[in-house]
Amino acid sequence: MVKRKAAPVSVVIPCYRAGTTIGRALASVAAQSRSPKEVIVVDDGSDDETLKVLALMAEKYGSSWLKIFFLENNRGPAAARNYGWERASQPLIAFLDADDSWHVDKLALQSEFMESHPEIVLSGHGCADYQTLMARLPTRFRVVKCSLSGLLYTNSFRTPSVMLRRDIALRFPEERRYGEDYYLWLNIVGAGGRAAFLDLPMAVTYKSAFGVGGQSAALWRMEKGELEALAAVRRKRETSFLIFAGAFIWSLLKFFRRLLISEFRCFKRVMGYSVKSVADESCGFEGVSPGWSLAGRQNPTILFLVTDDWFFLLHRKALAVAAQAAGFKVLVATAPGPGVAAIEALGFTHYSLKMRRASRNPVREVIGFFDLLNLYRRLKPDIVHQVSIKPILYGSLAARLAGVPAVVNAVTGLGFVFIAGGRRKKYLRNIIEMAYRLTGSRASVRFLFENPDDRNHFLARKIVRPERAVLILGSGVAVERFQPELSKLKVEVPVVLLAARMLWHKGIKEFVEAARVLQDKGLKAEFWLAGMPDMSNPAAVPVSRLLYWHRQGCVRWLGFHKDMPALYRQAAIVCLPTRYREGIPVTLLEAAACGKPLVATDMPGCREIIMPGENGFLVPPGVVSELAAALERLIVDSQLRSEFGLKGRRLVEKKFSDKKVIADTFVVYRELLGENWPHPEKF
Repeated sequence: MVKRKAAPVSVVIPCYRAGTTIGRALASVAAQSRSPKEVIVVDDGSDDETLKVLALMAEKYGSSWLKIFFLENNRGPAAARNYGWERASQPLIAFLDADDSWHVDKLALQSEFMESHPEIVLSGHGCADYQTLMARLPTRFRVVKCSLSGLLYTNSFRTPSVMLRRDIALRFPEERRYGEDYYLWLNIVGAGGRAAFLDLPMAVTYKSAFGVGGQSAALWRMEKGELEALAAVRRKRETSFLIFAGAFIWSLLKFFRRLLISEFRCFKRVMGYSVKSVADESCGFEGVSPGWSLAGRQNPTILFLVTDDWFFLLHRKALAVAAQAAGFKVLVATAPGPGVAAIEALGFTHYSLKMRRASRNPVREVIGFFDLLNLYRRLKPDIVHQVSIKPILYGSLAARLAGVPAVVNAVTGLGFVFIAGGRRKKYLRNIIEMAYRLTGSRASVRFLFENPDDRNHFLARKIVRPERAVLILGSGVAVERFQPELSKLKVEVPVVLLAARMLWHKGIKEFVEAARVLQDKGLKAEFWLAGMPDMSNPAAVPVSRLLYWHRQGCVRWLGFHKDMPALYRQAAIVCLPTRYREGIPVTLLEAAACGKPLVATDMPGCREIIMPGENGFLVPPGVVSELAAALERLIVDSQLRSEFGLKGRRLVEKKFSDKKVIADTFVVYRELLGENWPHPEKF
């Protein structure tokens, strides 16, 4: 769609603990066919994860368009909206909640309506409760003028649908946590302001209260807030008792109707059926015909199931792009996050999951599983590629129930559960192994292992048959992007880099202690940590501890770093003293491709990329003295670093390039799909 002149609109988004959704909301604003002049995000005393995402969004969109303000404490959505309102510069304001999103034509249609009708001070439009708005909206549509009585009875406005004029004197009542928007709309119209409702569905609301069972308390809090707003209007005697009583009863009826719909939808999802609404038909959703035949279908469909969007982009993007080029229709299912826009920009269709990697809540796990089952039944993929433990276990069962014909399970390391521990961890390992055993019992299932240790463990424990266990080393590295700069190996103060998620199991503490040992010996070197804590992981290193080390000067914590090739160019040595059972660590693959010598622990995954004495050193896990000694050898010997770097680069080109990994994976796809494999001319 051709971009029109920017709309004279300030978009205000209150943001509280919205790290998993704010990226999607901002992407829907950035994709508008008529872009707003400015976007104001008010972070209302939020968490570290949200702060990290906002930092990425600021870098992506630029501070001149995206303006982010921070409130010290959580003061509620009304206060956050008012704060953004006061700082808006445009004559029109549109509000969007951080967990909602807009149709691409929302601002174009609504702002043009407001500009052509100066008598209207407040406008709203329909909100949909489905995931994606796909239809092209008509430029001609029905407009309903709203009186106070009509607004009392219909209450059609929702905050993500509203646009109003900035110079309105009234503001959201900050003492209210629910119903504050309805209270403001009532007071605006009660004071003589003219309002209009545009009969178009231009916003998507993702709130669980509108579609997940067990949310009666949340629904009631929302309805109670609206009832209190009605009572406040009545106390001001702005309406008659008869109208007030009718609106009060009508509001209660709406609550019970919404509650029944919510519980019915949950029941349908749990039973594995999708809910088709009237909005689905009006907005151009394509129904999926029953059956799994490829007759009439141009391309086979592959669905990548990964818990996190960033993990897909880091480890499976190249494979998905190659599959698309080979003739597959590529679908991607992850939890919502800031990387969703990048996934969709690649031409893939994205589906948001209710499943969360770190969740331990049994109710949430059940909801997540049935949501996944419903997704498989609706999409009917020809093959699913499931990555890591939870997608493998849940996805394999869902695939069996939904009749998915081919399943590929990528085991990316065995994780912290398989680290030596007590009796409780042993029981948990036995349960997980039993679940893996069940998932691998079908003939049309293949397990991909990134290192021989994990494959041998599965075979020794008889979890999977040998013919279904395929060894493909790592997820591959783009050798064209990660190139060596050998001149950088000769530097006065070498930099030792550890790039990973900041988890204790990654050896962060051992790295810091080794840095102290070497600095106490008077060795000239810098020690850098690059990465953020994974707050959903129980082994996450607290930010306070990382900042403490940074202030002490023993290590330099860089936080999140987007341009990894540039970071590797600054490093002389790359280190990963992990205690994890890794797949093959991508940081070691990328560093070797950049011609960097490596130091890591003698753990599964690390052994495949490091040839001791040739391109790096392997040390016992948890032994700081051995780690410090290996680092010292490389720090003091630039010639050794150069030799190791050259051999590491050659090893990656021979065994670990993304092209080799993709070709090996396609062999598995072809075996499972048989005659449904894309036509050879599409290679």
